[in-house]
Amino acid sequence: MTNDILKLKEKFEALYPQYAKKLSAASEADFDDVYESILAEKRNEVTKALKANRQNAKCKGSDNDDYYAPITLQPDEYKRCINAEGSGIEAIVKELMNKMDVLKKCSEEGNNELFAAQLYACGLAAITPAGFTEFVNSLNKGEKIAAAILSGVVVVGLFTIMGVLELLVLAVLIPVFYMKKPAMAIIAVINELEEAVYYDSQYFNHGERVGITEGIPGAFILPSAGYYNLGFFTGSKKKNALYGVQGAYTLKDNNDTKYTFGFDCPLSSIHVDNNCYCGINVSAKDASKKTDDENKQDFFADGDKHGMSIKCNSPKGSYAYYIGRIFSK
Repeated sequence: MTNDILKLKEKFEALYPQYAKKLSAASEADFDDVYESILAEKRNEVTKALKANRQNAKCKGSDNDDYYAPITLQPDEYKRCINAEGSGIEAIVKELMNKMDVLKKCSEEGNNELFAAQLYACGLAAITPAGFTEFVNSLNKGEKIAAAILSGVVVVGLFTIMGVLELLVLAVLIPVFYMKKPAMAIIAVINELEEAVYYDSQYFNHGERVGITEGIPGAFILPSAGYYNLGFFTGSKKKNALYGVQGAYTLKDNNDTKYTFGFDCPLSSIHVDNNCYCGINVSAKDASKKTDDENKQDFFADGDKHGMSIKCNSPKGSYAYYIGRIFSK
């Protein structure tokens, strides 16, 4: 592990000693079950909180509740993500972990103002569709960005937002800290359209789904800046599998145009590297296969009105981070 990962792990163990104890004691054969039980516990908390909040009624989890809420990027963070390619997502998750102790303390103390300030420092503007709606309404009323972020925090609630952020950090970083032979794909999809896109389907040649964002709201564009929403889609190798994770997720808009992102993170690079593929109105099954056919670390797809792209942070490594984009031409 690198020094920065070791420091993050130490912080994780201090914040979540109950989880760290279980994970450290788990054998390689039992790791997947322990990992899933921790995520299931946190998903249950988040789902209950979202359902209890009437303004989040359209933000429910999936049938399996393996749900990540969308997050809204500030303009500078959006630029950093797309310019840094896949590593921008790794940076967001690490930054959240670095702030998690402060965020957790703020949520326990009910300090909305300081919590909102910490979100601002992480480059985030809102959490969940309800938070984004309130953020946009506040900006439309002429409020400054700090006040708009605070408005979204108050509407969604500290407990709910904290749960959403913890679920994301736990899902992405636990394998990095504790998995013996990992192979995990973390795909962050930025919706640059001014309409929402929604999860449609998936296909896995190898591995399995860990979690998805069911809907990503459309962007809010001002003359001076744009605020874009990001959703997470993750997959991992199956227990005791000899191959890593290879699959695809398809999203669609209100006109049933489909946007598919394929990804492959093998356990070794003997035959192919970490790679990706994307296509408009391409099935998840076809996209999953085409990842290896193309074996590229970045891919672009062009449609009549829209385009899309996906980039991987590196052809090597047990964790493949991807930035996917859907945009108007």
